[in-house]
Amino acid sequence: MDLLGQGSYKLPAIVMSSAATPVNASAPLQFHWNSDNVNDQYYLYMHFREVEELAANETRAFNFSVNDKFQYGPVTPYTTIFSRKPMTGAKRYQVSLSKIENSTLPPIINAFEVYKVKDFSQSETHQDDGKLALCLIEKHTASSVLKYSILLEYFQLHELFLH
Repeated sequence: MDLLGQGSYKLPAIVMSSAATPVNASAPLQFHWNSDNVNDQYYLYMHFREVEELAANETRAFNFSVNDKFQYGPVTPYTTIFSRKPMTGAKRYQVSLSKIENSTLPPIINAFEVYKVKDFSQSETHQDDGKLALCLIEKHTASSVLKYSILLEYFQLHELFLH
């Protein structure tokens, strides 16, 4: 996990003006998502900012873990935490934000984003898709030449698909 500073990654003000905290102030703040496949890969972004001014004697700091494995901490608001490497290997990802010992306030989170990696290694298009359109753009615009070019390119493409 890594940090982005306060101004590095800005979310809309309306998103950052509200926050979640645990119902029980001494309990961790938790959320989760499920994976369809243990080989799926995910990137997590979490955004933290105070929504009210703290008193001089109040502090908020907490640790962050995924599936009971410490990831980063202590976290203080006015930051964004993100995963540099994809998370993988689980069917469920349980995120916990746990208040540290000397914190007077519980964890807080304004927003989180989970991105699933999509594998595009197998192209869903044929390498010659779009060749006709490209050829038409490159041809002269005279209507007789254009009509001839369309027919010629159609038959050439048709022949490619038959072989």
